[in-house]
Amino acid sequence: MENNRPLQNLTDEELLSLWNKAIEVDDMGHTTIYHVGSCEGDSLLNEEDIEYIRAGVLLQVKLCDMYGVPHPPIRLDLGEYEPEFLSDPKTLSEDDEEDEYEYEPDLYEYMRENLHITMDAFGCIDGIGDFVEEDLFYAPDVLEALLVDDADEKKKAEAIGWITDEMEYSGYREVLDFVRNVGYDMVDVEEFKVTKSRKMASLMKSVEKRAVPQGVPSFLDKFTRKVFMRTCYWVPMDNLEEIKDDTWCCVHAVLNCLEDGMIVGDLYKNMSIRIGAFIAQEFADRYAA
Repeated sequence: MENNRPLQNLTDEELLSLWNKAIEVDDMGHTTIYHVGSCEGDSLLNEEDIEYIRAGVLLQVKLCDMYGVPHPPIRLDLGEYEPEFLSDPKTLSEDDEEDEYEYEPDLYEYMRENLHITMDAFGCIDGIGDFVEEDLFYAPDVLEALLVDDADEKKKAEAIGWITDEMEYSGYREVLDFVRNVGYDMVDVEEFKVTKSRKMASLMKSVEKRAVPQGVPSFLDKFTRKVFMRTCYWVPMDNLEEIKDDTWCCVHAVLNCLEDGMIVGDLYKNMSIRIGAFIAQEFADRYAA
């Protein structure tokens, strides 16, 4: 039978130390990927980046195994794209007078191969303790009237009819505002979810009452930021988490945005949130109001 509290035998100090180790692995895993690929087709990831990402995944797995934290199956390959995908992805057609580029093979940052899929599954905290992750609706063709400035009120009302429940979350409205301000045709929403937890809401009440050990408030602040950031490349937004009906609700959106260059929001998931989720639930079991 799976242990729902694999970290219950650790002291508070040991839990915080484990979190710091997971954060260090996250930081190491995307150490090299802050170089800038050009919009003409240079890959945002190179061979060195892939090696660091894989190392980050393996070290997170090792931490989980050391402390009995369950995790999904791990596959680090890139499927049919490995290893030749690392060759120059940019070729110029001899017949193209406008110097438009053709890309072959596809750039890694836009592929959904095994390494990406592994990080997605590892970074999902649905079902850990009382964490629940729910998909939020986003279809730009359906919501267009909410994403442009000159739509009439009737079309806006029709669009809102699709997302009445989603509009209750401040984080959802924040993401729509961002898409509207940038231009909905300039943003690709890869992932859009809300994470909920009643235990987290109770734990935060204990934090407000200063009824938790030193170090727990700082942990919660860093952990919740990881939950709504999710990826290394992140479009800054505010108001993504709130306490609603005694439930902590945290919206996250993985966005690919073309604005003054390219921001690809799915290059590297912050995989420390798996261990962080178990730590957060353990603190809640100990100290929630």
